[in-house]
Amino acid sequence: MSNHDLHSSDGPRAGRPKRRHFTAAYELRMVEEYDTAAQGEKGALLRREGLYDSSIQLWRRQRSAP
Repeated sequence: MSNHDLHSSDGPRAGRPKRRHFTAAYELRMVEEYDTAAQGEKGALLRREGLYDSSIQLWRRQRSAP
């Protein structure tokens, strides 16, 4: 296996978007902002940040876990 094989950018998934990674500080900030937002502003927050409600729910559970 050559170095070229490991870093090939011309495969069938070359144009596929990369998975986003968030810092713990960002996740905590988004959960707090979501929880304090008025009912009509929660969707706007999710759209602005490009997030899903399921991400907020997951981060909230992770925050509460021991």
